[in-house]
Amino acid sequence: MSGGQSSVSDFKSSMSFLIDSMLETLTYLSRGRIMLGKQPYHVQTEKFSSFYDKVSEDETLLQNLQAKVVVPVFNTHSMSFLNPLVGADGKVADDFLKCGKKEEDGSDFKIKTAPDGIYFQISKVFLPVSEVYTEAVRISVERKGENLPFPKKILLGLYSVIFHAIHSETSKDQLDMINENRTVLAESLESCDDTPQRAQDSGPMGMIKNILGNIDFSQIGEMMQKVSGDESSSKEFGEVFGKISETIKDGGNPLEAMGDIIKQVSMQAAEDDAVEGVEDAVEDAVEDAVEDAVEDAEVSTTALEQE
Repeated sequence: MSGGQSSVSDFKSSMSFLIDSMLETLTYLSRGRIMLGKQPYHVQTEKFSSFYDKVSEDETLLQNLQAKVVVPVFNTHSMSFLNPLVGADGKVADDFLKCGKKEEDGSDFKIKTAPDGIYFQISKVFLPVSEVYTEAVRISVERKGENLPFPKKILLGLYSVIFHAIHSETSKDQLDMINENRTVLAESLESCDDTPQRAQDSGPMGMIKNILGNIDFSQIGEMMQKVSGDESSSKEFGEVFGKISETIKDGGNPLEAMGDIIKQVSMQAAEDDAVEGVEDAVEDAVEDAVEDAVEDAEVSTTALEQE
């Protein structure tokens, strides 16, 4: 058994691995979006995780989960699970698991009663495997350079959950096929390891950086425009908070960045005041000159009248 499969050695650990991998994916996806609400599949996964924490302590409930929840899902998609998952060209045969793109009319209000694709359901609690997996694939394709492990971990967890759930009632040939897919996935994870983590700073400043480091401040400008409709304000906010975000990502001090921004704003304000002062002085001088000219003209007119 490889290092990757040691975390999925039985049904209980496999389900925990699957749920944890989905939550890890969702945590990564939500970075920089703390001001936005959680997606339904995120909330559903968290609820299922809490529910499973209670179920996992009871052997009878675990057996029921295998027989009444997982096995029916396998029976529905057995042809897909029993095929080689990774082809000779490295392409993953995961179309059965991914949610297809939908063209929806944005003007329609819709209420979903269940997740799309493959999911596990206990009463009204769902584990939306397909929806989270689809997002994991999307972000991994967008960020190929980071070699993210999320899709592989979700697949390993899912195939392991299926493997252990059907172990006692499936032929050896079918189990061997699923286990071969598990082995391929476990070996592929060795090249990914875990999600790259930014070095954590210590002390109060470290706490600020580690918290703010998950926020994409450049999004604040976009949100400001949506709220206020003021494009110029949105641009200014985007530039200011974008500088803070870049400083944190580069390992810099966010407070120093804020200090520099405040300094620049103060200098700009001083320059504006100076320009305004010059403009006022010029305006006063012009007004005085005009008044003097008017007075001289009035004196000249009076003198002419007297002559």
